[in-house]
Amino acid sequence: MTIKWVKKAARHAFMKPLVEPFKHLVVAYKSDQLSQHFNQYLAPVAVQDNDELVVSQQLRHLVYCEEMNYLPLVTDKTEKDEMDHHAYHCLIQHTSSQDCAGTVRIVHSKDESDLLPIELHCKELLEQCDIKPSDFPRDQLGEVSRLAVNPRFRRRKHDKYQGLATDTGIDVNRFTEKEMRTFPLIAVGLYLSAGNICRMNNIDHIFVMMEPALAKKLSLLGFSLQQIGPKIEYHGMRAPFYCKVSDMAKRMPVGFRKLYRNLGMELTEQLDQAHTKN
Repeated sequence: MTIKWVKKAARHAFMKPLVEPFKHLVVAYKSDQLSQHFNQYLAPVAVQDNDELVVSQQLRHLVYCEEMNYLPLVTDKTEKDEMDHHAYHCLIQHTSSQDCAGTVRIVHSKDESDLLPIELHCKELLEQCDIKPSDFPRDQLGEVSRLAVNPRFRRRKHDKYQGLATDTGIDVNRFTEKEMRTFPLIAVGLYLSAGNICRMNNIDHIFVMMEPALAKKLSLLGFSLQQIGPKIEYHGMRAPFYCKVSDMAKRMPVGFRKLYRNLGMELTEQLDQAHTKN
């Protein structure tokens, strides 16, 4: 039984009651396989020094400035802003090549002077939102932003494994078939890593500007994302979403919950080692 067959069968009204219970079992089985592959080929990196931060900013420039043209080009090819100074940054690294496959940051707010991106850039939108940052203690707030996946680790549109499609795509001669199957999980790994970093720093309320279609896909993986306002043009058509971090793992399939825990353990170990050295 495959996910494709289950989805096809579920379209027929008379089959839906019979097929629906199996859908989550199939997804859980598949996600467990993919989670094992992820841990074999990819690893999270908690950014702890300026060199690692520059790697993140260079990838952001590649994606947001050069590829998508959302932001202006910068001479030194690093995309940065004032919020980098009150943010936690994380990379996903391809273990065999040590290349940066993806990056994400979690902007946090200790007081009113540390604004979240949604507060700084989307004031009018925020007035229409059902849930606002002002509803929660400042030191428990965060926003996931500047998520970027390296074009070299994305599938082409015509490849059989779906990922974040671009015209650049993966160099199929460089990676094994098993490695390439994990690459659609890079974005998921970034969100799971962000969730772990929030959990480790007592940030329980996260906001994120996201394409509703992506939010829908993530919700199928158990992410508790609640759309709190309308779509606007913001690096593409995006809408504001809210997530309670302490609820993140509750609805995840077994495989993704396992991946979430594994990523958390790796990040915790890295930070513990850094504190020991200091």
